Amino acid sequence: MHAILDQLDPAIAVLLIEHDMDIAFAFAERVTVLHQGRVLTEGQKDEVSTNADVQQIYLGMSAAE
Repeated sequence: MHAILDQLDPAIAVLLIEHDMDIAFAFAERVTVLHQGRVLTEGQKDEVSTNADVQQIYLGMSAAE
């Protein structure tokens, strides 16, 4: 999948629905995370990946990690 996504023109917008966060963070510049049908957070991938709620709910990390 990475090869196909990497070949796309960066000027076009792509809606990627992906549950594998490694793939989502590798490809996306901006990320919107939904939880139970509502926006949990959105922003640059670095901001989203360090969000405590995202880490707990989707990345399986606790606050202590």
